[in-house]
Amino acid sequence: MIYGFGAYFTLLPGTDISSILLIYGFPMSILGFALSYAQLEPVPCKTTRAAFDLRSSQMTDIQKQIREDTTRYRYGDEKHLDEALDKIWKFGRQGNPPKKMCPTLT
Repeated sequence: MIYGFGAYFTLLPGTDISSILLIYGFPMSILGFALSYAQLEPVPCKTTRAAFDLRSSQMTDIQKQIREDTTRYRYGDEKHLDEALDKIWKFGRQGNPPKKMCPTLT
C-alpha cells in the first residue's frame, strides 16, 4: 500500500500499477489490522514429563480435540470454551446452577 502511494504520486517507479496496488492494498491492510485485533492467543499448556508421556497412550479422541481447540490461535471467537460452557450449564435458568458458580476461564 505504501508503494502504491509512492507510485501514485510519482515518487517511486510503477505508476502503471499504482491504482491496482491502492485498490487492493487498502482493503487488505484493513483486513489484516482487523484480524490482528481479533486474535486470541492460545491457552498455554503446562504439563509434566510423565503426563506428556501418558498423553499419547491414554488420551481419547475427544480429549485430543479439546486440547487442540484450546491451544490454537483463534480469530474473532469468544474466549476458549465460553460458548460451550454456556450451552452445557445454562447458568441462571430455573433448575440450573446460579451464575456465581460458573467456572472462570482465564
